[in-house]
Amino acid sequence: MANSEAEYDIFQVEDYLNRCGIHIEWIKTSSSVDRRMVCPVCGQRNFYYNTEKGRGCCYGGKQYACSVAFNNCSFGANLLSIQPKEFHYLMMKYLGGEFIAPGEKTVTKVEPPKAHEKKPERPQNDISSDSELDKYYQSILDFSPLTDRDKGDLNKRGFNDEEIERLGYKSWTNQNLKDLCSYLVDRKRIDFKGKPGMCLSFKNQVMFADQYFKGILLPVKNEKAEIVALHCRLHDEDLDDGDNKCRYITSSNWNYGTKSVPKCHFACDFYPDFDGEMVPYFKDGIVLVTEGVIKADIIHLMTGYSVIALPGVNNRKDLLSKFDFLKLLGVETIVNMFDTDEKTNKQVADHSAKFRTEILNAGFVYKRATWNDVCPESNKLLKGYDDYLMYKHRHIIP
Repeated sequence: MANSEAEYDIFQVEDYLNRCGIHIEWIKTSSSVDRRMVCPVCGQRNFYYNTEKGRGCCYGGKQYACSVAFNNCSFGANLLSIQPKEFHYLMMKYLGGEFIAPGEKTVTKVEPPKAHEKKPERPQNDISSDSELDKYYQSILDFSPLTDRDKGDLNKRGFNDEEIERLGYKSWTNQNLKDLCSYLVDRKRIDFKGKPGMCLSFKNQVMFADQYFKGILLPVKNEKAEIVALHCRLHDEDLDDGDNKCRYITSSNWNYGTKSVPKCHFACDFYPDFDGEMVPYFKDGIVLVTEGVIKADIIHLMTGYSVIALPGVNNRKDLLSKFDFLKLLGVETIVNMFDTDEKTNKQVADHSAKFRTEILNAGFVYKRATWNDVCPESNKLLKGYDDYLMYKHRHIIP
């Protein structure tokens, strides 16, 4: 069969589906490229469709992720419960000005749907060096407050005030963006180029991009203790089932904006080496690996072991590039501390298995952490090892 992505886009597919009486309810996102809907297979609200690539995939939610994927042709075929070959035939007829409903022979002359015109891409900047990013992100944290609401949420999670201050957590209110921009440019002398979050207005004035969300700012530190990204843990009431809890501060797709690059977070004790650069200390030659900044920070606080947080279980590229560095500092054992939902989430289970293979192939000892994942007092899941530790040591009941 011909490559359907080159012949019709998702908007033309949607136009045909509308004529067939099927109307897709897209869920609003902040992206101009990704569209979101309820998964047509598993029913969870986390199916994303990239309109430029003509591809869609289900990322699941709190429950099982079906991980189904479609292209423009198979997507339409699935919604109409027909074979992709038949749908492709019907779409080609439709593009030629003939509408034929599935299973019908009647031909109706129609105005062929026009292909969606892509907006011209806005110029983007390459991201700055880690040392420049560290100064930039630290300046954002210095400017940002910690609201009583966010401090209260962190206290409920088990952090005390001293730990919150030491970890550098702040609040992202998505307000006073003009004042923030002025503070960065005028007082801190930050060059906007290469700084995720900053961009140019169409009047060529430096500005800070609207992030469309609020939450707790979490510094992401590299192996030199430099802040190389800022995560924002969104407020629970702003999340739908299956939403990503964390977002990056970014200005991707803004005029002369900069995309934030997913990075590992090192939750470690650091010390200066002979050259004065900060390096992490790995107790007993062991490093623990989890997903998420807060999880890593809690596990390090509670155990004393160094923890590396992946940006996602499916995003291990940055960590794999640091395997030689870990060996140089004496790391022999890597412990997988992914959440226990890999028992029910096929996507997590698959990536956990791949991660095991990558660790063993690199010559490390691989271990998988296990814990009692049911709270005896509430009978709720202690899904993450951080939940287990906070319950065991600080009696935080889920």
